[in-house]
Amino acid sequence: MKKYWFIVETYVFLWKKEDHILVYNSISGKGYIYKCSPDLLSFMDQLMLPENLYCSQVDEELLRRKSIGEFVISMQSNFCGSLFDVDEFPQKPIVAVPDVNIGEDIEGVDNSVFGGNVLRNLTDVFICLTGKCNKNCPDCNLIYKQMCWCHKSNESLAFEKLEAILKKLEYLNVFELHFTGGNMFLYPYWRELLIKLNEISY
Repeated sequence: MKKYWFIVETYVFLWKKEDHILVYNSISGKGYIYKCSPDLLSFMDQLMLPENLYCSQVDEELLRRKSIGEFVISMQSNFCGSLFDVDEFPQKPIVAVPDVNIGEDIEGVDNSVFGGNVLRNLTDVFICLTGKCNKNCPDCNLIYKQMCWCHKSNESLAFEKLEAILKKLEYLNVFELHFTGGNMFLYPYWRELLIKLNEISY
């Protein structure tokens, strides 16, 4: 009976939850969800064992099982997996299993701690104070979407929120603080802001 090595590509991530499998191709950026039969679940359990390194031996009989055969074909057509003839490749292939790395496990860490670690790289901060302006610049509403520029609106940043932002910035490696908006002198809390800025150093 013909035997094959089925491998999952090294740029592919696998997650299993109950009777569903999520396959994510990190090169194409596409994800695929499979609802698993008992046969396919057993096959995936073997494939995802750390010691198997994304590789499992299959034979023709196993591939004839509908759920497994369709899964293997789908993985191949989506460039997520490959089949190799054992006669041609007698040694089991070794696949470098990818590891999800987002700096820290968000679920296992308090959000404030996680956010603090990410913000260590923050050096410049731009704060939009207000959209109030008496100018009529051409393409006003379009330019600010492409670069840091003022734009008209009736909204102003509440001073309580601004104070909270400034307080958090005291503990970060911020080198430059930029205030933007429409006519900033029309910001209703301009004087309070100046007083606050005199109390802190950047």
